[in-house]
Amino acid sequence: MFYRLVPLMALACILPAVNPGHSAAQTSDFPSIAVGQSISGTLPPGNPMLATRGAFTVYQFEAEVGARYEAELRSDDFDAYLIVARPVGGITEFLHEDDDSGGDSNARVRFAFEEGGPHLLIVQAWGQDTGGAFTLVLEERSLPGAQPPQAATPGELHSGTISDASSVLLTEWGEEILYDLWTLEGREGEEYMIALDSDDFDAYLEFGPMSGDELTVTDTDDDGGDGFNSLLRVLLPHDGRFGIRARPLGAGTWGDYTLEITPFAATPVLRRPIALGESATGTFTRDGAVLPGGIAYHEWSYEGTEGQRLRISMRSEEIDSYLSFGRENAFGDFEELASNDDAPGDGANSLIEYTLTTTGSYLIRARTYGGGSFGEYTLEVMPE
Repeated sequence: MFYRLVPLMALACILPAVNPGHSAAQTSDFPSIAVGQSISGTLPPGNPMLATRGAFTVYQFEAEVGARYEAELRSDDFDAYLIVARPVGGITEFLHEDDDSGGDSNARVRFAFEEGGPHLLIVQAWGQDTGGAFTLVLEERSLPGAQPPQAATPGELHSGTISDASSVLLTEWGEEILYDLWTLEGREGEEYMIALDSDDFDAYLEFGPMSGDELTVTDTDDDGGDGFNSLLRVLLPHDGRFGIRARPLGAGTWGDYTLEITPFAATPVLRRPIALGESATGTFTRDGAVLPGGIAYHEWSYEGTEGQRLRISMRSEEIDSYLSFGRENAFGDFEELASNDDAPGDGANSLIEYTLTTTGSYLIRARTYGGGSFGEYTLEVMPE
């Protein structure tokens, strides 16, 4: 959600007259629209304009807490633009805006409120010097039931369509995003590349374990593929059933898509030696080794002596770096002794200062903070 603030008086200037006793505009200055009502009107091109768009007019309505609404603005004469707002003191807070979600050049907004009371629907022409007849409809609505997940098979190309029949994801700010849910059965250690492609919407992928029909999201990707398509690499942390949510990035968009899950064989983890006083570079690539969550990583071996005070830094202009320092146990597992994400005052670079307690072999894990990011970095091991 975004918020824009404009003076409430600026909206009231569209009225033939504002109550003369008011020092600022009131919501009662605007004509009302009731839930379930359809209003037809005309938007003259000469009306005052708002922002960089065209003429506008305002309707007010009373919202109930928790109720869900759909407002639709239709016109054959102009490209419709619809804004949902609320008055706060003498300021108008813009809550939701839409251009073409109603199909063609019509606007549609679906929303709910955490607070009840007076709210505004701002009817506007997208283009300057345009206007004409319009119809504004406000209705209360209920969410459709969630659709059952579909089973996805690795190696097959699956086709789908995001539409009003799809399931609905509610964001924390009340927007409704349509989605399809696919499931994948897998075993611990298996890796997959998941591609979501669409010519109709900005693709967004979410992945994680399933509990019943509920998805717990652990990995996401927006534009990892070509253009606005998504490409997500996942490493299964355990045996079981996993979910893939195929969806547009934002609300109000839909269309056809393809989903493909391809088994992936990663390059073994890169492990190189580094000595005290040495600086080295590495590059994380899409086909390199990853930790659960799609986190790219390299391992560097260091031979140290008891009492050494080390200053280990990892710097990059391309990724958010993360450093882990530890050693390999008798089972071959990495045991972390220290870690750092963001060095104080040094942006997204990492720094570990550590005094060795024993003489022997140690491991430095240079990695990305999150999954799906790749690029070059510099690693240094210096005496403190």
